[in-house]
Amino acid sequence: MSFEGFFDKGTKREGESKGRAGGVSDPANQRSQVDCREAAEISARKKSIVGILSNVAELGAARMEETISKASLRDATIGTGVAVDKVLALTSQTPSINIVNIPMPTAEERAELTAIDRKLDAIAAKLKA
Repeated sequence: MSFEGFFDKGTKREGESKGRAGGVSDPANQRSQVDCREAAEISARKKSIVGILSNVAELGAARMEETISKASLRDATIGTGVAVDKVLALTSQTPSINIVNIPMPTAEERAELTAIDRKLDAIAAKLKA
C-alpha cells in the first residue's frame, strides 16, 4: 500500500508532534525503508542474473570458437560479425564503419526505372530475333 501524497509533508494531524513517541515512523519514512529494501533485493537479483548470463556467454563463445573453423562461409561471416559487435559493445566502442543506407526510390523514380527496363527488354528482344 502506498501512502505517497496521503499526508502533506509539513502538515500535522491533530495530536501529532514532530517527534513521535514509541518509535513509530511516519508513512513516508516507512515507504522509504521498504523502497530501500526492495532496491537491495532487486540489485542482488540483477547481480545474480548477470553472473549466470556471463557464464552462458563464456560457454557460447568457447563453443563458437571450437566450431567456427567447420562453419560455412555464410555462418562464419555471421558468427564473426556477432563476435565483433559483442566485443565492441563490451568495450564501449562504436563501429568504425558506417552502415549502408539504401534510399528507396519514390513512385516517380520507380516509374522511370520501369520504363527504362521495358526499353531494355525491347532492345534485348530485337537482338534475339
